[in-house]
Amino acid sequence: MSASASSPPAERPGLSDLLADSRIALAAADHRRGLALAQQAAGHEDGGPRERAHALTLQGHHFWRLGRFEEAVMTARSAVPLWQALRDVPGEADALCLLAVACTELGLHEEGLRHATAAFELARHHGVERAATLALNRIGVCHERLGDPEQGERFLLQALARSREQREFDDTLQALNNLMANTLSAHHLHLRRGDEPAARQALALTPSAA
Repeated sequence: MSASASSPPAERPGLSDLLADSRIALAAADHRRGLALAQQAAGHEDGGPRERAHALTLQGHHFWRLGRFEEAVMTARSAVPLWQALRDVPGEADALCLLAVACTELGLHEEGLRHATAAFELARHHGVERAATLALNRIGVCHERLGDPEQGERFLLQALARSREQREFDDTLQALNNLMANTLSAHHLHLRRGDEPAARQALALTPSAA
């Protein structure tokens, strides 16, 4: 009997392994692999509502990072009611923030702002501080995309201060990056209006915030 004939069939990955590996792939920016793993997890026979909610949210994050924004919106919208039924505040807030940022990429800025605001109110009500900070970040981005960088700056500075207080390095970096983008938006907005002093003043924010 050949070695290949005697080899046992490969075991199918467990559901927890699929979800864990998809999260690792998300952190490593390996989004095609992470998406495939999350899709396997979503269809796994051992999955219940919590596992499906995790899988859908992971799919949404990978879709967003791959630039597949409509699919990110669809999966995030499917995940939100699952998290709500589970009464899982961090999960729901994460899915709402994902929905917010995916909507903004499709030009649905007002809808994105509604989702980000809902995530913040939910997290604040339940005292989930990091989720509230991330939601503030998304609110700031939505205001910037709506053409109001002054409001964007206000929320992004709050997110920056809170993330530093919470000693969350990745969240701090995200807030700084979004604040820089917001600052550039303000600068160009003032230039279009012919207000060069205000444009220069907007750029002065970057070093003081960092």
